[in-house]
Amino acid sequence: TAPHRLCLYLTEDSLVSPQSISNDPRYPSGNIPEYVHKHLFRGAVNGTWGEVVFDSETATQSEKTVSYTVNPDERYVPAKCRLVAFVINGESQTVRQVESVGLLP
Repeated sequence: TAPHRLCLYLTEDSLVSPQSISNDPRYPSGNIPEYVHKHLFRGAVNGTWGEVVFDSETATQSEKTVSYTVNPDERYVPAKCRLVAFVINGESQTVRQVESVGLLP
């Protein structure tokens, strides 16, 4: 009976860059020079909170097809990028379903 929102986020994986760290004797400088960053959030494709795809009047078991074009920043490596899609209940904010696909086959 609640509206449901579709959120699409772009992530990028395995970027090597310095990382600050504290209280680790292995890194007395407070810096890991070649840290591998995982699952970096690069941006929201359809807004921070996504968009309503089913309102409270939509029948159970309904289907809807939506289409988006994703143009990643030229600094991103497409082979390391993924599109994360999730549907949330617009009232309770609970996640109902999540899928993730690579931008390249």
